[in-house]
Amino acid sequence: MSLPLYCVIFDRDPVSRAAEVAASFVDRKDLDLQLMKDHISAELAAPMQRVSEILDFEHATEDQLREFLREFRISLQNLESGSRIAGQP
Repeated sequence: MSLPLYCVIFDRDPVSRAAEVAASFVDRKDLDLQLMKDHISAELAAPMQRVSEILDFEHATEDQLREFLREFRISLQNLESGSRIAGQP
């Protein structure tokens, strides 16, 4: 979860960048995106930590960061689905 969060560490409105950050991750072959989505889903469903304490965020609140993760996960899923469809003959 820290990788997408790092992208918004200084943002006042991280939620507005969720789709942009997801787009920067979708083609990365060095990451297990399914595992990332699973960890995010698990944390959002049953919080085990304060997301705002993962990194030293300048402006974003806990609620904003959780919403960012939710939107990031949804955007990533949508982008991956679109990539699979686009890659089909």
